[in-house]
Amino acid sequence: MGLLMIIAATLCLICARSIQKRKRRTLSMVIAIVNGLHFPLGTVLAVLAVFTLIVLSRDSVAQLYNTPSESPR
Repeated sequence: MGLLMIIAATLCLICARSIQKRKRRTLSMVIAIVNGLHFPLGTVLAVLAVFTLIVLSRDSVAQLYNTPSESPR
């Protein structure tokens, strides 16, 4: 159980870093779905996962992920 939590936390950190760099949009979508399935907090926040998927599915967001970004870090 503890190992799964460490893996999930690591994937969330990778996802956060990817969002900052505007890379791996599919990973962000998958992590949003997985986080929405965690019980009990994930089921309460599943609405956030749905809106994350809606925003990441937009064409304008896809264009941001496809253009090279100049990240300050």
